[in-house]
Amino acid sequence: MVSTRSLSWTCVLVQLVLSCACLLGSLGVIAAILQSKSIYPERDGTPSIEWWLLSLLCLFMIGASILAMFGLAAKNTQLIVPHIVLLGLCSVFVGWCLYLVFSQADPSNFNWWLSLGALSTAEIFVGISLLLEVKVALTVT
Repeated sequence: MVSTRSLSWTCVLVQLVLSCACLLGSLGVIAAILQSKSIYPERDGTPSIEWWLLSLLCLFMIGASILAMFGLAAKNTQLIVPHIVLLGLCSVFVGWCLYLVFSQADPSNFNWWLSLGALSTAEIFVGISLLLEVKVALTVT
C-alpha cells in the first residue's frame, strides 16, 4: 500500500519539474515578446501581466517545493505550509485561466479543446496535491 507521504513526495517532485519547465517557458515567451516588433501600434511589444505573474508564481513554487521536500524528509509541518499556500494560489490561477478559456468558447477550434484539457488536468492535479499535502501536514508528528 502506498502511503500519503510517498504520494506527496511524488507530487512535489512532479511539481518541481513542471515549475522549472513552466518558468523557462514563460521567460522564453516574455523574451520573445520583448524582442518582437509589430507593425500594429497597439501591440507595443510589452508582455501581459499574466506572463509576469506566471513567471513569479513558478519561481516561488520552485522554492516552496524545495522547502516542502525538506519538510517531508524531516517531518516538519512548518516547512510544508508555504507549499500548501502556493498550491492554493496555483489553483486560483488555473481556475482564472479556465474562466478565460470558457469565456472565449470556440468548440470548433482544436486549440480551445487542447487548452481546456490541459487546464482541467492541471486543476485536477493541483487539487489532489493540495488535499494530499493538507492530509500529510495534519498527520505529521
